[in-house]
Amino acid sequence: MQANLSPNESHVLAAVRTPDTEAYDLFLRGEYEIRQAQSNESAETYDRADAFYRQALARDPNFAEAAAALARGRLTRHWFVSPLEPAE
Repeated sequence: MQANLSPNESHVLAAVRTPDTEAYDLFLRGEYEIRQAQSNESAETYDRADAFYRQALARDPNFAEAAAALARGRLTRHWFVSPLEPAE
């Protein structure tokens, strides 16, 4: 199959989030958990999402999307479920 792609489409397809497929799988698991957490507002579910994002970052410390998702999850938890401790 052949397709004619615009330069922008080619750029998007060429972008690699992380070369580590296990890190990407952990990130996707975190994404699932964060969506569950947002629907049930459960601190435990936010913790599970956190753990998956942290594992993804342990495998690929340059995985910016996982780092951003971790920060977003922490902030969302702070606003909707429980306040952060001063050290956090």
